[in-house]
Amino acid sequence: MAELGIRGRILVKDAMSSPVIWVRKGSTVLEAAQLMRKHRIGGVVVLDEHEEPIGVVT
Repeated sequence: MAELGIRGRILVKDAMSSPVIWVRKGSTVLEAAQLMRKHRIGGVVVLDEHEEPIGVVT
């Protein structure tokens, strides 16, 4: 872990994007890709029918 340097001191809250961009589990991969492109992010959270996170698409 010592090789992390300055990245080892950056907090998650400072590296995350907000608000959370998400898709439902029934969404298409194309829909997820379009959201990622629109918001210039590398992944979206996948929610189930109860709006609980069940995965991430990157």
